Amino acid sequence: FLSLSSWAAAGYDGITIGHWAEFSLTVPGLLTLIKNLFSRILSVGVIPADWKVGLVLTFHKGGKTRLSKDFRPITLLVTLAKAFSRCLFLRLSVALDEAGAFPPMVCGFRPHLGAVDASLLLRLLLEKGKLESSNEQGVCGPMFVSVADVVKSFDVLPHPAIELARLRFGVPLSIVYLINN
Repeated sequence: FLSLSSWAAAGYDGITIGHWAEFSLTVPGLLTLIKNLFSRILSVGVIPADWKVGLVLTFHKGGKTRLSKDFRPITLLVTLAKAFSRCLFLRLSVALDEAGAFPPMVCGFRPHLGAVDASLLLRLLLEKGKLESSNEQGVCGPMFVSVADVVKSFDVLPHPAIELARLRFGVPLSIVYLINN
């Protein structure tokens, strides 16, 4: 919970993670209360209504300021909602990783893997390919790399596919319910 960035923007309530860190030093048992709240939300499957309210801000990405496509909206949620979302994401990522839902080449959405790991994996695969395809003189033929950008992949993923994945990998229905609501 407190591992979230303390400088991250607050939601409409104005409370940052830094504030929660300060509160936890002066209010005995606060972190235990928050942990119990998160556990209760997971078991009941209902997110507090306040956590679904966000402050929407738009930032200019470049281009003309008259076109809406040149702005990027972000939604600032209250920090408890951000922390809960992070816990939910980590729980789901670990469960899917342990269930073998991600091919070995996938570094996104996996705990402790990221762009550096993907770059290293690509380099190792290219070196392996070079060794395996070299002729007697050590000359390697052409190699091709294909990279897929899946930034918006969940926006177009059909909901029945999500349900099938849930069943296949044993994601608890309560987590799916929380994500959908």
